[in-house]
Amino acid sequence: MISKIVNGANLKVSYLKGQNESGKDIIKSQRFSNLNLSATKEGLYAVASEIANLIAFPLSELAVEEDSILLEEQEA
Repeated sequence: MISKIVNGANLKVSYLKGQNESGKDIIKSQRFSNLNLSATKEGLYAVASEIANLIAFPLSELAVEEDSILLEEQEA
């Protein structure tokens, strides 16, 4: 059996900063580290939504980036 251990996580907030000369969207992002690993997805979304309200640009994407390892459990 394989198990996953999450060592840390970051919240990535991406937003539309504008468009370049050719009309292509310019997407910028900010990462917020040291998330509480026991936080629920609803809690993380609520925090990210509040952060998005502070940013003066339209929100593009909210993501959680995990730092994790996979381990194979040895049978006893």
